[in-house]
Amino acid sequence: MNRFILSFLSLVLFGTMVSAQTTILTQDFEAGSPPTGWTKTQSTPSVGFEFGNNLGSSYFPIDVHTRYAASNDDAHDNSSTNQNVADKDYLISPTMDLTPYASTGVAMSFAYVQPGTYGSTGTVEVSTDGGSTWTPVLTVAQTPTWAEGSVDLSTYTSSSTVQVAFHHNDNGNWGDGFAVDDVHVYEVPPMDATVSTVSGNTYQLTGNHTVSGVIGNLGYTSITSFDLSYTVNGGSTVTQNFTGTNIGFNGTYNYSFTTPVSMPVSDVYDIEVTISNINGGAVTDVNAANDMNSKTINTLTLAPVKYSILTDHTGAWCGYCPDGAVKMDAILAARPRVIGVAVHNSDQMAITDGETLNDTYISGYPTGTVDFYLFEGENEVAISRTKWDAKCGERLGHLVPASVSITNSTFDNTTRAISVTVQADFFGPAEGEFSLNALVIEDGVTGTGNGYDQTNYYDGTSGHPFFGAGDPIVGYVHNHTLRQMLGGPWGQTGVVTGTIKTGDSFSHTFTWTLPANHNENNVKVVGMVQQVNTNDANDRAVLNSAETALGSTLLGRDDRNVDVKGVYPNPFSSEVTVEFGLQKSGEVNADVYDVFGKKVRSLANGGMNAGLHSLVWDGMTQSGVQATNGVYMIVIESNGQKTAHKVVLSK
Repeated sequence: MNRFILSFLSLVLFGTMVSAQTTILTQDFEAGSPPTGWTKTQSTPSVGFEFGNNLGSSYFPIDVHTRYAASNDDAHDNSSTNQNVADKDYLISPTMDLTPYASTGVAMSFAYVQPGTYGSTGTVEVSTDGGSTWTPVLTVAQTPTWAEGSVDLSTYTSSSTVQVAFHHNDNGNWGDGFAVDDVHVYEVPPMDATVSTVSGNTYQLTGNHTVSGVIGNLGYTSITSFDLSYTVNGGSTVTQNFTGTNIGFNGTYNYSFTTPVSMPVSDVYDIEVTISNINGGAVTDVNAANDMNSKTINTLTLAPVKYSILTDHTGAWCGYCPDGAVKMDAILAARPRVIGVAVHNSDQMAITDGETLNDTYISGYPTGTVDFYLFEGENEVAISRTKWDAKCGERLGHLVPASVSITNSTFDNTTRAISVTVQADFFGPAEGEFSLNALVIEDGVTGTGNGYDQTNYYDGTSGHPFFGAGDPIVGYVHNHTLRQMLGGPWGQTGVVTGTIKTGDSFSHTFTWTLPANHNENNVKVVGMVQQVNTNDANDRAVLNSAETALGSTLLGRDDRNVDVKGVYPNPFSSEVTVEFGLQKSGEVNADVYDVFGKKVRSLANGGMNAGLHSLVWDGMTQSGVQATNGVYMIVIESNGQKTAHKVVLSK
């Protein structure tokens, strides 16, 4: 289900509420440019807000939403001399008399898109003097997909000359834009309580589970007490009275039942929560449709180890993307159960299936996803690189019902044929359909020209790992590069089907011919099991995954022959130590490379026994000269397998 940006509720709840109350103003922009009574202002040469059903552009894509209004800075402000032209892009409503509603209240709901990726902001502003002055009342939360916003206008019920404006400001940037639709100004009802959420992850261990979540108030009367009841699988009702609350209009309350749900066996538990007896029955809830919400929990007696896929959506043309690579490598070094995948856009490493992922989830680069999972409180699957580490940690803590193993991975050196068998083993019941997939990933990808040379906005940023590396970075080494999705962008369907029970196993074998320009020694294979939802891309989370070197049969990521235990200190000023384990004895080559792929120093070249080892680099080159500050890769190779770890020299 798509999640909307409201204080706590969805468009469906707003629509139900509005239909039951007095509508003061409604506008869906289906006719008129602008509609009758609406006006707009803008700075020259901006065209301001436009009206239509196809107003998006490359860096401000807008999903289908019939006709709507949009200020598109990406399409119309592409001149460096005019980067402030959207500062006065206002879409202004007709004048409204709100004085009849002084004893109740007034609110406004609206649908909108405002990515904010390139510096734009969207605000809602109010004027009572014919537009001479405007007061901001809301800065919308950023979202690249249609979401729902709300504003309490009750402060203005003493005025008969109220106008509301949607203001797009590019803040001096070549920004994206602000799209608006389905504006409703309405009288707030006396009481409309809602069970907004029933919390909890879909998969839990057997035992007792506390029922909790959020209720909200869409009415102007404060909620001071209420009853909450829950049932499990339609069984007996558990009721609890809550008192001493003060939940005003658009307010929320986090509830928690004192009587837990008993889930003693591995099974499916449907929990329904209902609110009633508002303020002791002194007020009537005008909308019963949102008084109940539910949550389905699947319980496990034993949970598999969770691995997560972090996708870094990137491009050689993207000046901020080197920082995404830095963030990903730091996470992979700190979290061995995270698997990194770099999905390229519009460069020589981009592939069709990767662009499908980009088109589905991404509005700006670099942006990432963790298991294509929509986290609670987030408006979209894609998340900023500043959140990657925290969200990886959160997702690794989620229970999932299935493990993933790569039971067969072969590579024919003569024909370059790849064969990979991905298997999912279920530890408990699971509902829905799931797909299996295998991704081909390559490290150490280099090339020449603007499809490979990495644009670098950090060349002049002192202290950044890519400070002084050039712009663009010629010969940049691209790691974790997505080369192919053997099951397509959404995986092989029709394999994991039916009523899934504890102990069920499903597998599928994928084949592909590795192109000659792909280095098989740097290739890894990632297997995964993923939810299938043909209607909602926000409900296609990867349950679990595994990673192996090409041609190996490994269970998960940690069974590789070279297992790096730690790289410290990093960044370093005098020397850096790499600790690693060998599963079996063999030849070991360890070398230091700079960001251009040039070997700087050899650290090891010879046989080593199985067990723990450490290597130290003192920051000197092979010729005995002090290496310059910057980013380096320490690559360890043994028995045909390579691991690469980024280190930063900073004296």
